[in-house]
Amino acid sequence: MAGGAALISGAGLAILMSSSGNPAGVFMFVLGLIATAVFALLSLFSVFTSVSILGVALGVAALTIVLAVTTGFQKEFRDKGARRQRARHRAQESGDVCGVPTS
Repeated sequence: MAGGAALISGAGLAILMSSSGNPAGVFMFVLGLIATAVFALLSLFSVFTSVSILGVALGVAALTIVLAVTTGFQKEFRDKGARRQRARHRAQESGDVCGVPTS
């Protein structure tokens, strides 16, 4: 079983090397890596321990992705708030009553 997973991973890697960015190659490579990791865990540990290890690994991966996305958008949110504050300041200087810029 683990040999088949390694074969799938190798085929995916070969497709990736022959054509850059082929979605089928990426899918096969990632699927092969996951299957190889699962079979390796099952050969070393019991099913319950393997499920626990995979659960922790998936949880850490999800948290890492969420932190990366929120950090990436943090700069955009700051810039948007700063633009809004500058617009409010210009409106107050121009004497606009409602605080919304006219242009």
